[in-house]
Amino acid sequence: MKATVWKKAVTMMVAGVATLAMAGTAALSAQAAEQPSLTLTSTTDLTGRTFEAWEPILIDNTATSDSADSYQLSINTGYDDAVRAAAVDAKLTVDGSKAITAESSSADVLQAISYLGGAEKESDVDANNVYRTFADSLLKQIEAKGIESTVKSDAFVLSDDKLSVKASLPSTGFYLVKETTAADPAAPSTKENNSPVSLVITTPVSKDVSVELKSSTPESHKNIVDVDSEGKITHQHKADTAHENTAVHYELTFYIPTSWASQYTYKGFWFTMSDTLSEGLTFDQVDSIKVGTDFAPSASDADFSTYTAPQMQQNGQKLTMNFGDPTGADTTNNMKNLELAGKWVKVYYTAHLNDKAIIASTGNDNDYDVTYQHDPQVASDGEKTPEEHAYLYSFQIVMNKVDGNSNEKLANATFSVLTKQGDTSSALKFNADPAVKNHYDYNPEGTLTEVSTDADGNLVFEGLKEGTYYLHEVNAPQGYNRLGADVQVEVKATNKDQKDELARQDMPTPYEIHYTVNNVDAGSVTVKNYKGFLPRTGGFGIAVLVVAGIALIAGGVMMLARKRA
Repeated sequence: MKATVWKKAVTMMVAGVATLAMAGTAALSAQAAEQPSLTLTSTTDLTGRTFEAWEPILIDNTATSDSADSYQLSINTGYDDAVRAAAVDAKLTVDGSKAITAESSSADVLQAISYLGGAEKESDVDANNVYRTFADSLLKQIEAKGIESTVKSDAFVLSDDKLSVKASLPSTGFYLVKETTAADPAAPSTKENNSPVSLVITTPVSKDVSVELKSSTPESHKNIVDVDSEGKITHQHKADTAHENTAVHYELTFYIPTSWASQYTYKGFWFTMSDTLSEGLTFDQVDSIKVGTDFAPSASDADFSTYTAPQMQQNGQKLTMNFGDPTGADTTNNMKNLELAGKWVKVYYTAHLNDKAIIASTGNDNDYDVTYQHDPQVASDGEKTPEEHAYLYSFQIVMNKVDGNSNEKLANATFSVLTKQGDTSSALKFNADPAVKNHYDYNPEGTLTEVSTDADGNLVFEGLKEGTYYLHEVNAPQGYNRLGADVQVEVKATNKDQKDELARQDMPTPYEIHYTVNNVDAGSVTVKNYKGFLPRTGGFGIAVLVVAGIALIAGGVMMLARKRA
């Protein structure tokens, strides 16, 4: 069955559907050509991306009247049920009154499709939603019925600049274009960068159609940041060192493409931030949620005020934060999310290393990604951004106490760890590790500032960030001299990368870190004590002076006694 459609009507329909195509970015070329073609363009490299197209409706230039301004539309063989069902789903009507039903004739269906919209409705949100519903429903019908594509993926030829692909078309008509890029085993989603389904039209006049693909995709990153005493946020980086039980500031970011403002006008969109902490990390609180136009923290970032800020949900070590309703049952906030298009949403929270923290090695990481609504029509169609990691490391000082002459291990030597040489008020606080004997975990609220060596002469101070420390001997073992000076210990991470340019890249997984103690890889510190008097360094000089002193004192006493006598 064929239906006559005036060129004016088709022109209006082209404008309307072109607005729909690729979420509002299709453009038609008026160039005539012997064979119609379809060009897909992008601002990013299209290498590896594949596409297919179906032609459910044919258009030819045969006039059914004396006017030369008419085209004929017909439903392509095998598509009749799919086209009719899609028209019903989109609630299309003939001349705005007669609704299309499962019993409607092909002529009525085609007439309704030809008047999907007019030029005056190009910016009409409701009209755009109808176009999108029809296109999405038609693709589902086609896939459900297993209809083979008209234009195969190998028909699309990549341009030299890799920013477009072009395919020759067998005839003019309605083409439904779908990206078919295969799943990337290294990516979290099979459709991470795929464009929405597009409905485009070629006519005997406008044979060459060019469609701009959705090139701007969401972007998410996880970083550690520095926060000064005035709350200023700086220095996004992927790896850092920290004391146990001390607040560390994290930043979760998500960029919403500008194009989403027009792509998701139907019911808005949602996105969910997900962050999984390793067992060595404990979540503390969300500090703020900001919105800004730049990736880096900025004084111009505003507090999130699109709607009541979502709460961080915690399930074990997994943290989630929903912006909008992933079920689509309540689209109020989903629609308000349109205001976020072209902006970065930034969540800042604090966490701390606990007594399960891994010492050095692969560190204590976070796995972060964002699940977002991919299909403007289906809320449940969620896709993920690539997973990204941030690493936090902590170190330990192993101290061995021995006899300076025999290397015998010494127990009961009491020490403090100072951050300032000779200043006992700078002593760090610790709690005993209940799982490991003579291991002490740093805790700013700890109860111990002085701890003693065990029978093996050992002390282990855990949960320290890189820096300079001083082992201060409070009491020496019985019979030994106490150290006259603090022992300096330098703890340094040798391959920790804090470069700012990594803020928008992921670190290798896992990222193993190395550290030195006084320039020895993961080394320990040996502290020696000596018995009795200070050690002799120049023969009997000290002994002779001591004896002489005693003799002088004795002589003085005798002389005094004689005078008194």
